[in-house]
Amino acid sequence: MEKMKVWEEVREKIEAIRRKGGKVVFTNGVFDILHRGHVEYLVYARSLGDVLVVGINTDESVRRIKGPARPINTLEDRMFVLSHLDVVDFVVPFEEDTPQRLIEFIQPDVLVKGADYELDQIVGREVVENRGGVVIRAPLKEGYSTTSLIRKIVEMSKELGVDKMDLRTPFVAVDAIIQVFDGERFRGVVLIERKYPPYGFALPGGFVEYGESAEEAVVREVKEETGLEVKNVRQFHVYSDPSRDPRRHTLSVVFTCEAEGEPVGRDDARRAYVFKLEELPLDKMAFDHKKILLDFIKRGPGG
Repeated sequence: MEKMKVWEEVREKIEAIRRKGGKVVFTNGVFDILHRGHVEYLVYARSLGDVLVVGINTDESVRRIKGPARPINTLEDRMFVLSHLDVVDFVVPFEEDTPQRLIEFIQPDVLVKGADYELDQIVGREVVENRGGVVIRAPLKEGYSTTSLIRKIVEMSKELGVDKMDLRTPFVAVDAIIQVFDGERFRGVVLIERKYPPYGFALPGGFVEYGESAEEAVVREVKEETGLEVKNVRQFHVYSDPSRDPRRHTLSVVFTCEAEGEPVGRDDARRAYVFKLEELPLDKMAFDHKKILLDFIKRGPGG
């Protein structure tokens, strides 16, 4: 009820602006730890019209999308920071996983999303284009993301000795061997092209966050990096060589799983591909993922 009141108040104000010939721009995101990449993105979006409306995920929505350890900042704090930027005119929360309903309600003239999304992946595109509006993929500042910023803070804290306990235990990670099927036909395995160092191809995966199981983590990481919903998640093997990750000592619980559809590169993934087993770029793999894939090939699909 409270949400609808906020939505209606914002729509009333932007309709008054639109009646005077103003152009309404909309974008959305989590905006957890605001950094330069966010600000440059918002400045660009605001330049495309006369008023900028920013949709922001509620805390519950963020947890569903990014896991129980996020967001770092509450919805109230995130809205406060955004609303005090000169380029942002309105901040509107939404509790769904996507802003589809909010976009249908606002009916913006311009819809902006980052260039890491292809046009056909942008939620609300049809709504805007059907009313004669435009959808624009905004350029992104390379090297800036909330995830990479959090990792940098953790790494710096350890280097500075902030972690007084200094347990020196490996980071627990998960990796997924996603077997893609078209009906019963095995198409291949999903690899991502990494956006950040170490560069190269890799299995989708990431770190297990506090409060979630390894199984929950691998399903979350796969969806974040490829957009795929996986099933038949089974543990494959644990890889714990201290040199497997050049950044730090990690051990990875590797799972096999199955999916249908086309993967899309998101988050830490620049792109995502389905490779036939005989076409896997084994000599271009990051981490120890060449060894993992060779072990998988010995066992065969479905193993």
